Amino acid sequence: MVKASGQNQTRKVLFLGNSYTYVNDLPYIISELAASVGDVLVYDSHLIGGYTLEDHFASTVSLNKIRSQNWDYIILQEQSQRPAFIIPSGFMNGFNNLTTFIKSNKPCAQVMSFMTWGYKNGDTQNCSANPAVCTYDGMQTQLTNRYVSMSDLFESEITPVGVVWKHIRENYPSIELYQADGSHPSVAGSYLAACCFYATIFRKNPGQISNNYGLDANTASIIRNVAKTLVFDQMEQWYIGRYVPVSDFDYVIGTGHNEIKINRNETTYRNSFIWDFGDGTTATDRTPTHSYSADGTYTIRLTSYKCFLGQNIESVFERTVNFCAHTNTIYPNLLLCPDETGTLWTQPADSYQWYDETSPINGATNQSLQVEPGRAYRVLTTVNGCSEMSSPMLVDSYMNIEDCRLRLPENKVVEATIFPNPVKDILTIRTNKTLQEISVYDMTGKRITVNQVSPYAYDVSGILNGMYFLRISLENGSYVSTKFIKE
Repeated sequence: MVKASGQNQTRKVLFLGNSYTYVNDLPYIISELAASVGDVLVYDSHLIGGYTLEDHFASTVSLNKIRSQNWDYIILQEQSQRPAFIIPSGFMNGFNNLTTFIKSNKPCAQVMSFMTWGYKNGDTQNCSANPAVCTYDGMQTQLTNRYVSMSDLFESEITPVGVVWKHIRENYPSIELYQADGSHPSVAGSYLAACCFYATIFRKNPGQISNNYGLDANTASIIRNVAKTLVFDQMEQWYIGRYVPVSDFDYVIGTGHNEIKINRNETTYRNSFIWDFGDGTTATDRTPTHSYSADGTYTIRLTSYKCFLGQNIESVFERTVNFCAHTNTIYPNLLLCPDETGTLWTQPADSYQWYDETSPINGATNQSLQVEPGRAYRVLTTVNGCSEMSSPMLVDSYMNIEDCRLRLPENKVVEATIFPNPVKDILTIRTNKTLQEISVYDMTGKRITVNQVSPYAYDVSGILNGMYFLRISLENGSYVSTKFIKE
């Protein structure tokens, strides 16, 4: 999160709200206070008395104003009572619809919520149905909590006017923040809101403001200093600068030649990203697959971008991958009962390190490894000083199939090979015996129908992605049980 200081700033801001914003012309006050520090607020607004966020979403005027410029910020201010309702569904719906529309039409604009203040004597209109708002303190607590939760949910920053309002009211009661109706802001109340907005929009200390806007110097100074302490000094609490991209990813070794598959891209708060695979090729898919033409060590770089305040904010994350002349694999393709163990092997190498998922297994430095079903294993092997990680091998087990009834005695098992595995469309069976039929079962033991397209090939394109058990019936009553992955 960046706090600006020293240099002058220009911000383009759209205000969508109601009388809490247009009384005393809050946007104009903000612009005047900013000018006293050498900053410029370019603004527009659509402010109708009693308007809700749902009203703004239904308003072509509001939607056209959102589209009209490349705004830095779009301020959303809900009707004064709605966020404090027992079930604030209207507030949520309006906030959701507007933020979704903004992201679709102006993705570089940052949404900011205008946290308002409680009524001077509580919300008497809704008190009987909602006792929490019968007092100012209760109503303010509801407003604060709801604005924070909505902003967190919909990636909005917050200008916490209500928090500063509460502090001034409790500690400086001689400063009258309300008009006579106990709801709308006095000039002091609007000045307070303007100081808060200056801090969040420009990310600057409101203590620098020199314009008292008609207030006595002491009152204006008190308000500015409280806004500094509760807003500027605590901007992370109000999500100011929170929504910046953070790149993060992981990959696995694929089954193709020198192939990697991005299996996890958890980059946050980005408008776009680009992959650089370190061999002169790039991609913009979320989870791409890439094959390297030559052995070697490559740096995979993910750069994420988010546009904000006319600039592209970048986040870079890198991982390295190494492909050696040797290509290590794990075998056999085990299918075990839940209480069984088995042994995995890899090709001879100078050294070995086995991994459980992504973590090295202590002491697992031999060519073979005793394994359990239901877990995935990889092995890092080194030959002539070059180390390479294998593709993961999932050791599967029969699930919900009583007593592993698909398994057959060892003396009835003969060799057969299936390929490709994983498979997308056509599964081929290679065996030196005559193939009689196959039976395919899902992980629950339900038999699945597949179409035979040749004596040794079956079309599996119509079944769902996942793991399947395969029983191959051969001549002379022989069987082979194995598994395959449909992707």
